[in-house]
Amino acid sequence: MGYTVIFKEGDQSRDMYILTEGLLKVTSMGRNVGSIHPVSTVGEMGVFTEETRSATVTTTTKCTLLRIIKNDLFDLFEKDKDFYIKFQKAMLLDLSHKLRMTNEVIVKLRSKLDKFP
Repeated sequence: MGYTVIFKEGDQSRDMYILTEGLLKVTSMGRNVGSIHPVSTVGEMGVFTEETRSATVTTTTKCTLLRIIKNDLFDLFEKDKDFYIKFQKAMLLDLSHKLRMTNEVIVKLRSKLDKFP
């Protein structure tokens, strides 16, 4: 089975995805930096910050992804404020989870580094 690149580091951020099934690999500067498991958003940072992609995301298994086009999403935000609030709350929960996981990795790495003189 071949792997599919969802987007590459440095690409323009025109859409985001929700991974509902499968596993994704995240690489940055050619190094593996993590995995994404369902149910999670992918590519949301650039959509909201308007920056280029900070990493490359590739499938490692058969995946089901929901693609959300930035312009369509922002149009929907304008039309449905209740949806906007619910979506933003879901995004905050997802990003908080990702930040918590990143903090755990940093603590583990820090403890390994502390063992060196």
